[in-house]
Amino acid sequence: MASKGVKIALIGCGMIGVIFLVAVLAGGYFVKNWFSDKAKSITKVADTEKEYDQRTTELKQDYPFVAPSNGVITESQLNRFLTVRKSMYAVYKQHEAEFKKME
Repeated sequence: MASKGVKIALIGCGMIGVIFLVAVLAGGYFVKNWFSDKAKSITKVADTEKEYDQRTTELKQDYPFVAPSNGVITESQLNRFLTVRKSMYAVYKQHEAEFKKME
């Protein structure tokens, strides 16, 4: 029969083994979830890029750009550009703090 000290050592090693096994399983679970979340976000970004590319293609078809032959734009084109630029600047100002965080 084993002595009392050997029994205590075996029980201690068994407990350490069980704790190690629980830690490995819990760590594996969290790593799996982390990779799963990252994969979902990458898929979401890829889908968003596809939608963006599709929308850009549609807009290019609906509003094709033809550069002026003499390289000079008309006053009405300049006014239209400035109007759009002003409206975009207002949107930019609303979200300026977010843009600066992303830098």
